[in-house]
Amino acid sequence: NELDAFIWLGDIVYADSENPDSIRMAYELLKESGEYQELMNQDFPILGTWDDHDYGKNDAGKEWPIKEQSKSLFLNFLDVNEEDPRWSREGVYSSHSFGEHNEVKLILLDTRWFRDELVKDTLTDRQYTQNPAGDVLGEAQWTWLKKELQDENAKLYIIGSSIQLLVDDHGWEKWGNFPGARDRFMKNLLQANSKNVVVISGDRHFAEISKTTWDGRQIYDVTSSGLNHPFIADADDNRLRIGEVVSEMNYGLLQISWDGETPIVQAQIKTEGNQIGLDQEIVFAKN
Repeated sequence: NELDAFIWLGDIVYADSENPDSIRMAYELLKESGEYQELMNQDFPILGTWDDHDYGKNDAGKEWPIKEQSKSLFLNFLDVNEEDPRWSREGVYSSHSFGEHNEVKLILLDTRWFRDELVKDTLTDRQYTQNPAGDVLGEAQWTWLKKELQDENAKLYIIGSSIQLLVDDHGWEKWGNFPGARDRFMKNLLQANSKNVVVISGDRHFAEISKTTWDGRQIYDVTSSGLNHPFIADADDNRLRIGEVVSEMNYGLLQISWDGETPIVQAQIKTEGNQIGLDQEIVFAKN
């Protein structure tokens, strides 16, 4: 099957630096590599959002002083044309439609540019605790997201978040550190024009699929991470995990088929040699 797109979910490069030249050099090194040139020569777009290490600093949020320069470098790396709205607004969030009738909509969020500060956990061995009033997306992005989710053509939304949406058990970065923002996000999803949503995320250096029921709706978060950087330690607990953890190098693949108007998504985690590390069919209720 031909691919419709390749999607970066952040940490494209590890360029932690306050010097924009260091970030630029990291992107150039990747872009000039034979493997990446081969990817760019394929007949599908390369899309993406960033996470902390291509943003420029581990776990950084809205306070990061060189985010303007970092954004320009990121958009140039992805060859985003100068007419694109990302050049004229804050952040790197974007949406992309696929299919003959634009029935699949990909929404790529920016969880860095507007994100409030993380609260250090001083009581346990976890890195962070909750910031109940803190925000992740910022008002401009919230307004944009609400509008994107009212798309009359969309029968399936794929929402890319650099950090995990559902998982609460680990103490690292996640939407769960900002419970108010996550509740708002879920309400937006539940009110969406199309009720069919799959979330994809990265960040963790291992792959897993999480599933929960939120207000009567099943929500999946498919995490693929470590395209060339396998995980060394044991993966954290995750009560919402279905299936195994894949700790070797991996990427995620979503294959979409249709039962009339209803999408069926085959979510797979692929490992080296295109072996299947995880395989989960996501079937939505008929509208």
